[in-house]
Amino acid sequence: MQARARREAPRGVRVPSPPRRTLSPPGERPATDRPELRLALARGALAIELEAPFEIGPLRVEEATVALPVLRFPVDLSGGVSRFRHQRGELDRLVVALHAARLEKLASQRWRGLLGGDGATPEVTIAPFLGGAVFGIDAPGRALAFDVHVAPFDAGVRLLVDRARGLGLSAPPHGLALRALSSLVGDVGRVESGVLRIDDVAGLVLRQLLPLGGARLPSMRGLRAMLGAPPDPGWALLRVERDAAPAVLEPQTLRLLELAELVGEADDAAGTGDLERARAGYFAGLERAPRHPEIGRRIAALDLAVGGRPEAALATLVEATPALDAGVLGAQLLAAIGDEGGAHAAFARAGAEEPWSRLAALAWVEAARRAPDRASRAHALDEALARAPLLEEARWERIEARIALGDLDQVRADAELFEAGRRGSVARRAAASRVGLALLGAGYAVEAIRWFERALRHAPDDAEAVLGLARSLRDAGKPRRALDLFARAVSLAERRREVPSAALLELAKELVATAQDRPAAIARAAAIPREAPEAPEARALEARWRLELGDRSGAAIAAARVADVLELAIEAGRLTPETASEAHAPERARAVQAASIAREVAALIEAELGVPDLARRLFALAVRAAPRDRRAATELRRLAREAVPSVDLAPAFAEPAVIAQRLEPEPMPPPFEPEIGVALEADPTPSPEEDEALVDRLTDKLRADPSDQATAMRLAGALERLGRDMELLALVSARLEEGGEEAREELVPVRRACLERLAAEARRSGRPDEAALYESLASDPG
Repeated sequence: MQARARREAPRGVRVPSPPRRTLSPPGERPATDRPELRLALARGALAIELEAPFEIGPLRVEEATVALPVLRFPVDLSGGVSRFRHQRGELDRLVVALHAARLEKLASQRWRGLLGGDGATPEVTIAPFLGGAVFGIDAPGRALAFDVHVAPFDAGVRLLVDRARGLGLSAPPHGLALRALSSLVGDVGRVESGVLRIDDVAGLVLRQLLPLGGARLPSMRGLRAMLGAPPDPGWALLRVERDAAPAVLEPQTLRLLELAELVGEADDAAGTGDLERARAGYFAGLERAPRHPEIGRRIAALDLAVGGRPEAALATLVEATPALDAGVLGAQLLAAIGDEGGAHAAFARAGAEEPWSRLAALAWVEAARRAPDRASRAHALDEALARAPLLEEARWERIEARIALGDLDQVRADAELFEAGRRGSVARRAAASRVGLALLGAGYAVEAIRWFERALRHAPDDAEAVLGLARSLRDAGKPRRALDLFARAVSLAERRREVPSAALLELAKELVATAQDRPAAIARAAAIPREAPEAPEARALEARWRLELGDRSGAAIAAARVADVLELAIEAGRLTPETASEAHAPERARAVQAASIAREVAALIEAELGVPDLARRLFALAVRAAPRDRRAATELRRLAREAVPSVDLAPAFAEPAVIAQRLEPEPMPPPFEPEIGVALEADPTPSPEEDEALVDRLTDKLRADPSDQATAMRLAGALERLGRDMELLALVSARLEEGGEEAREELVPVRRACLERLAAEARRSGRPDEAALYESLASDPG
């Protein structure tokens, strides 16, 4: 088209080269058709006009009028527009409309990876209003919304970001919004003092319009831009006219311009990721404009994104705005400081007031997660799905809630919508498998079978779905079919060159339970690599099965491998101790399970093989994984005491009397244990930590002298204060069998009170048979 224009242009007329700056998406040509121009009269002079609207990317040029004032009548018009293409006129009027739906397509391409995550293309929503638009960017687990106000100035416009807010973001929302706008407009605009400026709107449009129509670019002096009412919903309109009156700005736009004067440089720093400089700039602005609510919000949002500053962020926010009035920002800060009730109320209020449906639905999901009861949670999830029916987070939360209630009909309805909302067979297979796993974990194996079979309809050779179906069939009482499917899951995973650790472990278990084939099961368990999460359990089962086969040396080697695997996992950070503050619930559960495996293998090895050193190592690893495991700690102390060697230090030439004197240990002062009366006066209510230490000390003392009735009574009192009634009942029952009449008089009331508490607890927990047993024992005086 440019070459054709150059050939047809008269000698001496220069046709401009294609511009570098463009308003079209990358890789897309500005237009495929040629705009139609016509001659007309404008203000008493001949003019060139656009005959019909012409589209350039997301823009639609509604009107374009270029006056030719240098011409004088009479004029020969027989040649049409081509006769006057060499004339340089003056732009008189330009009307441009912006199509929101087409801008959404362009924005979704340019904003890929903006919110983090896996770099997937986000869903973009743009809703124009008079004087601006609401922008929403949605990625899995993340959402960003902000308003953009347009402030015309001279022949250009200024874009001002307002009310930036979001959930799941790793950067301040206002900085992300500025970054998004800058990447959307590309090099046609620039960010200065927190404002995106596009200086020459008419020039940007006409450089792509007039050369295609074979006309020369006009002079664009004396132009003013102003906003207009769009002809249709979903469009925004901008007019550029010569000698027009300056645009009248809305109060909200003026307020944003004043705010940009205060903290514009800080906004620029936030947009580029320099958060420390941004924070310093915001505080400087806050000193000039004390208690400014928007500056306080931006500081609080910045501190929330940095992390580790929730108290400081909340203190800054509430100086200017109550936390409940700060939308999702206030709710996130309340949740960060542990105020679950306040966070629930704040998220619910934010969800009710948020105009963008996607962010409103996510706020209601957060409110549901912090709901104080089932009714509040159900209400919050219903509100979330009313605003965004295809929101996966809300749909899945309601599926889990209804599984917990056992309402399988409603679970089935929600699960079908959850699956239907996915696109493609891979995503639908994953959705069906997820539903099946949730049902299987809750004990609904028959219903889980249906969903794993649905998953296999989408992907018949998916190893995970086959494994889930096999587990469901096993729990539903069909072990033989399950055994075949476990073997198929292993084969499918190996075909894709994957290590099927979970399938190998399940296959090994089923080989023992169904086929009684321990050698084959040992081979399958041994094939699981030591880096796999299933390795500790696999090695433990291997040790047990080898003992059952009589392979004592192989069992000892397998037990040693259990210790090696656990030690490697702890050192490499794959196994986080349950008491670590950064550990999440699944990691804590994994640590407790690993400790249980180590403790059971240690007890088995000590009882069957008599290898105390290996047992002591396993108990030590159990304590490292779960420091609260008292059983492992007790056994570790016992083995440590038994391992202390008895060394004879007497010289060989000493007399027997001297040897005896030297071997006799010096009397050690007894540990300080105040009398009961003194202890009650000093500390009438010992702390649980003190009682725990006292129980350990008194237990050791009672083992040394089982006939010490005073120590037994003190131990009983400590156990009662700690609420360890089962241990108290065992202690009292043993003392009643061994003690005399005096001991019976002291212990019978303690035993009766303990049994009455156990009975009450059993009735509260819905175990009437167990409660009746405790009550009958309590009524028996013997």
